[in-house]
Amino acid sequence: MIRPKPPALLEGVAASFEVDVLPWLARGSVARRQLKAGIALLRRVAATWESFAPTLAADSRDIEATLRRIAPELETVAEIPPALANFLAEGELGDGTDGDTVEATNERLQQLLVELQRALAERGPGLSPIERELQALYRRMTERELALARPE
Repeated sequence: MIRPKPPALLEGVAASFEVDVLPWLARGSVARRQLKAGIALLRRVAATWESFAPTLAADSRDIEATLRRIAPELETVAEIPPALANFLAEGELGDGTDGDTVEATNERLQQLLVELQRALAERGPGLSPIERELQALYRRMTERELALARPE
């Protein structure tokens, strides 16, 4: 296990920049503004580090459940993209246990959503129950992302 954990390391770097480097930069300079932005970014990553993988895993479970729930109706309104058909034929993906697996699973599911949206777009406009389900999914994903970004 890494000690200190990455969030503490990132916070330490941000604090060091703020105390040891920032005072040396001229007020209003581009370099000072860039450093302040970098410090804020380091602190944001540090604050959300522990929640990132669980949030991504929750998104993946939600995407998978939504795709499986809409599959029966999808067959009646659009041609199912081959990658999505293969996915639906498989068992549950699960969300993995480590960050790389969680990320890879989520990327695969996101790509399936892109392919599904393309297939629905070819069908033409109209808010079908499938599209309403997808909008609800996107809303839930956005809410999780916003919760992750909010400082506690």
